[in-house]
Amino acid sequence: MLILEVGGTGSRDAAAPALQPGDVVEVVEGDLKNLTGRVVSLEGDSISVKPHHKDLQDLLAFQARELRKAFKEGDHVKVVAGRYEGETGLVVRIEHNLAILFSDLTMHELKVRPQDLQLCLETSSGVDASGQYQLGDMVQLDPQTVGVIVRLEKEAFKVLTQHGKEVNAKPHALQLRKSRGVALDSRQNEITSRDVVKVIQGPHIHKQGEIKHVFRGNVFLIVRDQVENGGIVVAKAKHVELAGGTSHAASSISTGFMPQSPRLSSPAPHRGPGTVSISSSAITTVLVASSATTTILVASSATTTVLVTSSATTTDTCCIFCH
Repeated sequence: MLILEVGGTGSRDAAAPALQPGDVVEVVEGDLKNLTGRVVSLEGDSISVKPHHKDLQDLLAFQARELRKAFKEGDHVKVVAGRYEGETGLVVRIEHNLAILFSDLTMHELKVRPQDLQLCLETSSGVDASGQYQLGDMVQLDPQTVGVIVRLEKEAFKVLTQHGKEVNAKPHALQLRKSRGVALDSRQNEITSRDVVKVIQGPHIHKQGEIKHVFRGNVFLIVRDQVENGGIVVAKAKHVELAGGTSHAASSISTGFMPQSPRLSSPAPHRGPGTVSISSSAITTVLVASSATTTILVASSATTTVLVTSSATTTDTCCIFCH
């Protein structure tokens, strides 16, 4: 059992914790000093405790000043006051009369006064008190800056910006933002939310994670083995590579050759009413203005613009070759 002092200077009365039924406590004065037990009920200044001792089966009454909270490693607790109010986690150790918790939500270590803790079974929801924001939301800090909420605190949020900086921001100064569609990775693959990518350049090189948000060429990733910032990192889209992806830069672009469909490269089809067949060595842009039926068949690989205007059925055939 790790006994946590209520802490601070001044009188013991001033430092006495706000005990609740279910709290594990230690007796700190009197004949039963060092006895531990569990709080059963509170009636005025009297606190009823069930002792953890085989020879003591009856409830015992104590004053608040005679008791202090006690926790052991592995206890699951909730922060009921202070900066991290609402967070839950496991007690992992004691340092300088503070309980060190491993947060359920952010996987950070939190230093909390024992009087601000309470044993609990539930885990944090990751939603702020107003219900408007939650852990992992992308928010706008100013017209040029967005970030992702990586920690919810009582009076401010910790936000990781697209520039990789950690800032504290008041909830009223933020605005929720939606993830911006897609971006291109280092091999010109389209990447978007929920894609798995690997960082190949920059401070997070070799890390792999799932894209949470995309914004202006930046991607926020969830890295499962990352403890800092709740596992959220940010990288340039051009510094990541789609897991299992291949380059979308087709060789036809680099050679200037565009493969034609068999139909378009075959001899001209039957010329019916309103048919215009264009066969050329150019990529052809066709603009049509007509009040009748006009059919355009195009086979081309460089640049030619053809304007066809008609007020009746078109039966001519145009063959245009660019030099």
